[in-house]
Amino acid sequence: MKTDHEDKRTFSTLAEMFQARNTPAANRDFIAHAFDDVEVIEIVETRSYVKVVRGHGADLRIYRSLICGYSTEKEALQLSGAPHAVLSKSRPGSWSVELPERAGNGGAVRAGAREKKPSWMRTPCPKCRYLMNEQRECTNCA
Repeated sequence: MKTDHEDKRTFSTLAEMFQARNTPAANRDFIAHAFDDVEVIEIVETRSYVKVVRGHGADLRIYRSLICGYSTEKEALQLSGAPHAVLSKSRPGSWSVELPERAGNGGAVRAGAREKKPSWMRTPCPKCRYLMNEQRECTNCA
């Protein structure tokens, strides 16, 4: 690993990046699989994500809870092996996949906290398209 300036580090391999960033084991396996068929040119850490420069296609960004930057939903699903992909909020026109351990809170669930199902796992109401609750009831139409 080398440091270009104080807020950016460059890594030679994903394994080196995992160790330096204390990436959870489940995320290491997922990320490694997501880059199996990707020509990685450069891996650069920024303050909020790790930028992976690819030989073909747009750069991918590894955040603590997702990988972002796929050009299509099909590409996101094929490369990552994730069950679902969503349109990116941070990069319009690109697609994202969630990591197994959402590390926004260090990957841990707060004591006493109820785990909320991610919105992509909930179903939209057939009438208004509002996301239904976990009991498959629409609180907007009710």
